[in-house]
This record gives sequence, C-alpha cells and structure tokens, in this order.
Amino acid sequence: MAGIIGKSGLADELGVRAVSHKDGLLTTSDGCVQIAFEADSDDVELVCELNCNGGDSAGLADCMSQSVKGRRTVFDLSLPGAGEYAVNVFARRKDDPTRLHHVHTYLATSTQQAANQLIVEGRSYLCCFFCSMVPAVWRC
Repeated sequence: MAGIIGKSGLADELGVRAVSHKDGLLTTSDGCVQIAFEADSDDVELVCELNCNGGDSAGLADCMSQSVKGRRTVFDLSLPGAGEYAVNVFARRKDDPTRLHHVHTYLATSTQQAANQLIVEGRSYLCCFFCSMVPAVWRC
C-alpha cells in the first residue's frame, strides 16, 4: 500500500483520537475487527471507507457498521475475505458537512472471511451483530 498509515496531522487539529488502534495496523484471523475513536467536540462526526486491492471496493461499504455514543465512534468491520484492505477514516464538522478531512489510515490484514457472513445463492451477506434472528442486513 503506497502512502502513510496511521494518524494524519488533521486528527490533532480536529481533536480526533484513535482509542483502540493507534499505530495504523489492523490484523484479524477471523475477518472481524473493531476500531474506536473519540472526538474532543460534539461538532465533529466521523465516517469510514474500506478499500481492497484488486477487488470490488464499491460493495465494501456494506461490510461496515458504525455506532456513535456521545463523542465516541466505533466502526465494526467484517472483511469479506483473506487479504489486505485500506481503512480510511474521515472527520467532518457538522457546521460544514461538505468537507471531509482525512484523519486516520489503517492497513487491515485478514487471514480469512468474517465468520458472520453467509453465502446465499452466490451472494455474501453480513449477519447482523445484534440480533441472530435477523438473517442478514448488509450485502457485501
């Protein structure tokens, strides 16, 4: 992966801190990983983007979920297969939602597909984290 992984200079400027993974590397043996952030201000919200090398990155948005409690944001990732992925985290101020500021980049490495994915008629589905009664909520 070309470029710099880890925290960008804008993270400090916007008051965004990585709580769970500070070094820019994510490694998982089961395809699942969770990353957490905190913001110094209620005026900042975070969004996440997942990309893969040599695959269809468009469908990867469905392989992530986000939860926000106060100033803490958590991204749950279910990587659809073994390989390397880029995880980009952006911040935006609520008073200027049209501008995204790149605050963190991660290199995620998975040795296998997330166990919470189902294959139905050739399609991969990410099972809901919170309710085992719901068969699938996001398509990967």
